[in-house]
Amino acid sequence: MGQDLLAASYSYSLHQSYYSDSAVEERLFKVPKYHLVRNSDHFSSLCSLAETCPGNDPDASILSLPDSETSAQNAIALPGVTADDFSNFLEALYPRTIQRVLTLTKEQWLSVLKLSTLWYFKELRRLAIDHLEAWSPSLTSIELIQLGKEYAISNWLLRGYHALVNQNGVISLESAKAIGMESAIRLYTLRSRTEWVCRNEDYLEQEFAEELGGVHEQERRHYDERGWLAPQQGRVEERAKLKTEQDERKKIRTEQKRCSDQEKAKKLAVAKEEREKLEAQCKALARRLESEVESRLAAEVKLERETQRASEYKAQYQALKKTLRSEQASNAAKISQGKDAIDKATRERDSYKRRCDELSKQKVVHTQPYYYIPPHFRTSHHTSGSQPLAPQ
Repeated sequence: MGQDLLAASYSYSLHQSYYSDSAVEERLFKVPKYHLVRNSDHFSSLCSLAETCPGNDPDASILSLPDSETSAQNAIALPGVTADDFSNFLEALYPRTIQRVLTLTKEQWLSVLKLSTLWYFKELRRLAIDHLEAWSPSLTSIELIQLGKEYAISNWLLRGYHALVNQNGVISLESAKAIGMESAIRLYTLRSRTEWVCRNEDYLEQEFAEELGGVHEQERRHYDERGWLAPQQGRVEERAKLKTEQDERKKIRTEQKRCSDQEKAKKLAVAKEEREKLEAQCKALARRLESEVESRLAAEVKLERETQRASEYKAQYQALKKTLRSEQASNAAKISQGKDAIDKATRERDSYKRRCDELSKQKVVHTQPYYYIPPHFRTSHHTSGSQPLAPQ
């Protein structure tokens, strides 16, 4: 298998910090093989670093300093590994500066965890987990579940499930897709159960026993027998501690319940007295409201009668108003006719008055009765000052 991973006739650029006979994303890294071989038998077997590479110079190891062309021919390809992840991994395995505590970022420690899990660097994996524990407050429940499943960390997986099942609100579709629909459905079902109120300390382990069994099996491969017993013992102690805390909480709740019974009895008596007072007040208020309702009904009946009477008066007023308008119109017509008759009589009077004035101006003395002869019956001798004609 190591022969299949050999890279031949590549054109690579050299990594600035680590130049090795390993090829990652067409970039060469060169570091001493001691820590790689010593800390991971799996990595040693995978990349054939412990022995000479078949088909190559037996003396061409990572410790040698061949020219770039020979190094490229002897480079060991690491498929599926990015240059950034491998560089972060080497930062932890081969720190370039002397420091008591490695100061890597969260993303760098995640890269270390990824590759140490992939190549079974047991000590480096535990170191990455310990450092990432310090970053655990910044890790969401979804991240804890994803990392626990991907890198076989049962503690993180349970912690993520516990945080997610205790959070308020529903599990979003994005979160369900991230942790897996089956796990999301189980968590949702667990939250909806009645016995969930009891909160057994191992309820999650019982619900996800099959999944945790597989994770434990993978996780155990990253520990030797002695190292595996330590986290197991820690989990047992943690369960015992949780059980003790749960018992203490039960005792406290029992004591609180016993103390609260007396308070409840006192509160019940006070509440009963207040209820009786409220009932008396409600009865008095009901009587007052009943009286007010009767008064309002009587007022409404009276108002209805007054409204009906006002409507009748209004109808009579409209009828009288209509009659008055018709009489006014009739009187106006009569007045107009009287004015016309008066004007006509006045005109006739003025006409006769003018004629009388004209006759008085002529100063004619009539010895005989005077007869008026219209002008068109008069003859010429009548107009010459002769005597008026006597009747025949």
